[in-house]
Amino acid sequence: MAKPHVFTRQEIVTLLRSSPQAVARGIMALYERQLEDERSAGTARARNRSGFSISTAPDGTRIAQQLMRGQALSASDLQIAQGITEYHAGQLARIATELEAVRVKARETERREMHRSMYSDLVQDVERVLGRPVDRTKFNQTVTARARRNGDTSPEGMIGAGQEILEELQDKMGR
Repeated sequence: MAKPHVFTRQEIVTLLRSSPQAVARGIMALYERQLEDERSAGTARARNRSGFSISTAPDGTRIAQQLMRGQALSASDLQIAQGITEYHAGQLARIATELEAVRVKARETERREMHRSMYSDLVQDVERVLGRPVDRTKFNQTVTARARRNGDTSPEGMIGAGQEILEELQDKMGR
């Protein structure tokens, strides 16, 4: 399984300094992590290291609510938002890393499901060529042995080995 990128505070600061959109996303990410009563009051009461701090909560909340209304930030508010997000860059790096881990896991799950579906289709094709059901355990063993011989036991290598076997069967059966 691919490992997610672990974002550093410095990477986030660099991104924030180059992109007003990243600043806006950072403000929203922090706002979403405020407790409900903190959002309504525009403060930070809990010392949970999540969301805005006591000093950044009033401006952070005001700017987040402005963004939620679809309003553009003034140059001064953008500068304030920049300061808030840079102050919380370590937290934003953890958030970005968590989101990246979720994306990596979703891609891996999607990839696994795609391979499972392709392999199932392959087995059905072999059964159509043979005109009978195949013993899936034996078929899996044959495919695995072929993939090992080919030097590629990755999911892609297993599919490739299975396709080779299917083509050989098709040639043998004259189909």
